[in-house]
Amino acid sequence: MDVDELALTSRQDSLDVGVDTGFGGLTLGSLRELQGLKGPELCERIRDSYGSVERLCIQLASSPQKGLSGDSEDLNDRRREFGSNYVEPNKPKGVHRFLWEAFKDLTLIILTVAAIVSLGLSFYHPPKTSANGDVESDPTKGLEWIEGAAILSAVVVIVVVTAVNNWSKEKQFRGLKKTIDDNHTFSTLRSSEILQLTTRDLVVGDVCLFKYGDTVPADGLIIQSNDVRVDESLLTGETSLVKKSAVTDPLLLSGSHVMEGSGRMLVIAVGVNSLAGKVFKLTMTGASMTGKPERNKNDDGEGKGDKGNDDDDDDDEEEGGEFSVKSILRSKLDKIAMQIGYAGLAVAVAAFVVLVIRFCVEMFVVRKLPWDSSYIQDFVSFIIISITILVIAIPEGLPLAVMLSLAYSVKKMMADNNLVRHLDACETMGSATTICSDKTGTLTMNRMTVVKCFIAGNSYQTDDNFRGFPKSQLELLSFAISVNTNYTSRVIFNSDVASTGVSYNRQIGNKTECALLGFVRDLGVDYAAVRQKVPEESFHKVYTFSSVQKRMSTVVPRRAVLASDDDTRPGYLLFTKGAAEILVKR
Repeated sequence: MDVDELALTSRQDSLDVGVDTGFGGLTLGSLRELQGLKGPELCERIRDSYGSVERLCIQLASSPQKGLSGDSEDLNDRRREFGSNYVEPNKPKGVHRFLWEAFKDLTLIILTVAAIVSLGLSFYHPPKTSANGDVESDPTKGLEWIEGAAILSAVVVIVVVTAVNNWSKEKQFRGLKKTIDDNHTFSTLRSSEILQLTTRDLVVGDVCLFKYGDTVPADGLIIQSNDVRVDESLLTGETSLVKKSAVTDPLLLSGSHVMEGSGRMLVIAVGVNSLAGKVFKLTMTGASMTGKPERNKNDDGEGKGDKGNDDDDDDDEEEGGEFSVKSILRSKLDKIAMQIGYAGLAVAVAAFVVLVIRFCVEMFVVRKLPWDSSYIQDFVSFIIISITILVIAIPEGLPLAVMLSLAYSVKKMMADNNLVRHLDACETMGSATTICSDKTGTLTMNRMTVVKCFIAGNSYQTDDNFRGFPKSQLELLSFAISVNTNYTSRVIFNSDVASTGVSYNRQIGNKTECALLGFVRDLGVDYAAVRQKVPEESFHKVYTFSSVQKRMSTVVPRRAVLASDDDTRPGYLLFTKGAAEILVKR
């Protein structure tokens, strides 16, 4: 009985006895216990409780070689039992939050205070008397409110335009992030086929294939690996690479980066139950980790799914936790506003003092008049004049002009397909003198092809369809390329250009390896048939590519290569590819 038959029998036995054992008796809590262990302790727990990672995979009704069946009912059962590989983000901030954030600008606060004071004083109308004591009529009576209303109107326009612009950009960025997340795929085994599934579709029990450069999408246990080293600095803070293998330390944490090697892993935790999901959830809610599974409670006290962790108080997001750095332009505007405010206050106080001194000298020294209660109205008029000077000194048009210019810049940048999230970013982009961009996939189509090769002392080119390629080298070269490349790298050849409208082949995985596989196809050899003949399990040793070594080597038994020949001598063949300067030296 092989592994796949054993997995089916295990699943069928649990159905025959009529007892709901979950997945071979495994629950979310038992899998979480494995997440808390490392190294030899984890290996010992797996060996004592399950026998091996392969046996654990079988107990989860999966297959180490074929993966899950892909049945929709089975996948839904796994999502209900162990959760889905998705962490619900906080709800987007409402427009009122953006209005409040826009209003917190220092200049706008000063303008608002000045406008309120101006409006309040506009309702006070002290009688004006002439030199002979007659009451004079004021032609501007009833229009004093216009100045304060105009200032408030400018503040409202600034706040509304800034808030609406930031809200719309935030909405666009959320949509863009959702599109990126939906397009983020990972190589997964389903029914013996390697599929590119979105990370959101992964479930517990999936068998995933990882390689150099991948980011692990869920917590898992290594089934088979080749010199795997991962970077867990984002999760643990350790900068040194950690060596992983099925024998020494099989646990792969979600969010870690595979820096060397390749292999297969069994997914044991997804979504909020994975380490990256817990960290992400804690950063959003600020809650402390309780160690309890993120699941709803059922009648047995065991939870199902991950629906019980939604927060309804996302609007209670602590503003103190929002770290914002003012741009240089905003800092300078605040500084100017404070300087103008101080200068206006000094002038207003000086004007008030001068008016009071002038009035007292004229009335009590020159005219030698006694004090009268009607003089209080004159002092109130002096206060109003001083406040008017302070209000006029504050430039209410400056923040409006800056905001309109930045909003115009945003529109211009969007016309160039440059999406700006905040208005302040225009200042940063406008000050940039040099922009560094990744070439592959950004400035190019992220596809590579072999255009020229040098074999057995001769040069061959794509333009000639590699005419004259030596037959004696064809089989060995095709075998070397097919085997000495990551099996996660493959090329989907587009044979029907007329119906699809696509004239190029789809490359999945490492683009350099895909170019070599396309080269094998151009030579008339099916690399998939070679790989099927020599599976990864038959490899003796794989020395994976790294940026330090700049080469990759695969050790294969002689009989796997020379099975059709009379030469049946034992031994191994070593296939190597890499940078020319490295291989020539060796």
